Amino acid sequence: MNDVIWVKIDAMLNFNGRRFINNHETLIWAVKNKNCKNYTFNFELLKKMNGGEQMKDTDWNFAICRGPERLKDENGMKAHPTQKPLKLIQQVLLTASKKGDLVLDPFMGSGTTAVVAKALGREWVGIEKEKKYIEFAQRRIKDFIIN
Repeated sequence: MNDVIWVKIDAMLNFNGRRFINNHETLIWAVKNKNCKNYTFNFELLKKMNGGEQMKDTDWNFAICRGPERLKDENGMKAHPTQKPLKLIQQVLLTASKKGDLVLDPFMGSGTTAVVAKALGREWVGIEKEKKYIEFAQRRIKDFIIN
């Protein structure tokens, strides 16, 4: 139906000078069946979030994960190489789901979708094959629930 571009407003520079900076990622906005009409798209909420105007821009500007949001391993290194920012996933879930909905994250990684879903009153299911990421996500979700 659409694609949304996450513009990484503070993307890391390419110090070796062999390619462009990786300053965006594409989110595919899709439905299972192109004839589907009963999917959630919170038009009025998006309009409200955009100062009363219809949201036209599919370039969403969010900073990459840094500071306390960035999960670190026992050596102080990034726990997951492609951790998504909470605000990005929040905008996705606010756009395409309602309280009580079930959100599926088939590539759970660091658990960002689960944390945001829980905060927004959504249920969630996550799938992840890498044991170390499962452990990071479990701790992150537990810490969120406690706090």
